[in-house]
Formats: sequence, C-alpha cells, structure tokens
Amino acid sequence: METIRAVRLTAEAARRLRRARGGGRVVAVYARTVNLELDGAGWLSLHAPGPIPAPFGIACEPWPSPARLERAAAQVTAGTLVLDGHLGVRLDGALVSPSALPTPAPPPLVASCLALALTCTTTGLLPAAAALLTGGAPPPGPLARMALPGLADLYAGTARRDPEECLAAARSLLGLGPGLTPAGDDCLVGWLAGCRTASPAGRALAEAVGSRLLREAAGRTGRLSRAFLGAAVAGEVAEPVRDFMLAPDEGRLAGLLALGATSGADLLAGYLVARAALSSEGGAAPLPSSP
Repeated sequence: METIRAVRLTAEAARRLRRARGGGRVVAVYARTVNLELDGAGWLSLHAPGPIPAPFGIACEPWPSPARLERAAAQVTAGTLVLDGHLGVRLDGALVSPSALPTPAPPPLVASCLALALTCTTTGLLPAAAALLTGGAPPPGPLARMALPGLADLYAGTARRDPEECLAAARSLLGLGPGLTPAGDDCLVGWLAGCRTASPAGRALAEAVGSRLLREAAGRTGRLSRAFLGAAVAGEVAEPVRDFMLAPDEGRLAGLLALGATSGADLLAGYLVARAALSSEGGAAPLPSSP
C-alpha cells in the first residue's frame, strides 16, 4: 500500500476525523483534490500541497495519482486514513490550521477590494456586487445580471437586520450558476462569513438564517456546495478565506481569488455585500446612488 502523509489539516478536519466511526467512501476525484464522506464525520477533502482550499481539508504530500481512488472505500484506523487498501494517509504529526471565522474581523475597504479584484476577473457575480456597492454600470454578463436583483434584496435585508428578507433573497441565489459550487452558493458562503465577522448583530442574523438556508439548499444544489454552506453556517471557512478576513490586503486578496474558477471572487462578492450592509452602526445602510 502506498503511504503519504498529511502535512497540514484544518481544525475542522481534525474534529471530523475524531468523530469518524466505521467506514466511508470517496465521492469524487480530481487532479489535486479527493473528496470523501466518512460515517459520523461528514465531508472531508484531501488536497495537494499548498493553501488548504476547503474548511474541512487536509493537505498531503507527496500527492499521489488519484485516478485509482474513484469510489474507493475509506476508513480511519490507527492514525491513518486508508482508501481501499491502495493508499494510506498518515495523520500523526500534521500541523493544524485554524478554520474558525475571526469574530470580529477588520472591515475591508470595499471599493478598493472591488477595484483590485476586477483587474483579475470580471466573470461570476463580482461585477454584480461592484455595480450594487459602487453605483456603477449594470454588469455585462448574463449570470451577474440575473443575480443582481437578489443581491440587492440581500443587501437591503442585511442592512435592516431582517432574517426573513435575507432568506427570501438567498433563495434566488441558491444553485445559481454552473459547476460543483455554483456562483450563487459561493456568494452565500461569503455573505454568511461577512455577517458573522462584522458585529454581534451580523452574527445573530447569520445564525437566524443559516439553518433554514441549509434546509432550502437540500433540494436546490449539490452535495459539495451544501458541505461548504454547512461549514460556513458553523463558522468554518477555507484557509485563504480566513487569511483574507484577518488581514484584507492585496496579497491575501490574491490568495482568495485563486480559489476555483470564480469561487473566490463570488465568495468575495457576498462578503463585501454583507460587510457594506452592516457597516452602519445605527441601522440600514443606504445603497450608493447611481452616477
């Protein structure tokens, strides 16, 4: 059996491994990621070395050829995660990386973050957030145009600290867009994180909406996306996400934007919508005027 070692894992992954009982199974295999579910633990992701891109992720080295692991059985035994007898991942000695959202987190410079991010990508929902938060022109892409009314409603509901408004707006974003983690879902992960890191009122809003949002997601989006949403509801995020929220500077913004095709940018869109809406101490923050 080939053996590799876990170099780093998130605190959330460590907790899930401690809860694991019995077996599990690999769910999906990609060039640099293997997703699996363990009985009693839920979703875990094995990743190639580098920043850990999932809140329940484990960075491993050396990275194996994962093709033979498709649908492999999984089991944790004697400090090793064993996949179908073909691959053992040694867990002892791995460094644990924090995954809990910082509460509170420093406020990002919304306009600066948007301007920098839009020099890297103009796809996904980021242009819709830019149009909403800076009063700019309507976004050019069909996905962003489709999302803009829901984002505006989400902003308004957040500014009024109204869970019902926020949940109604979130419904229009759930499952919106292509891919394993659709843009609308990534945006909602960012929104939940933005609420939880902004203030006690924002945290209360995220807690009031979170469990209901997960129930809505059950029939609206896929398993991986629900796993990321569930982690955000519990206050857990991927390493590049947490790093940016702790220190929202240009370097960490680049790390966030590197997540997925547009996942990092879509998450940033939701995060900035929440932080901007909750930036007013006394109540509803008005939307910017159009030029």
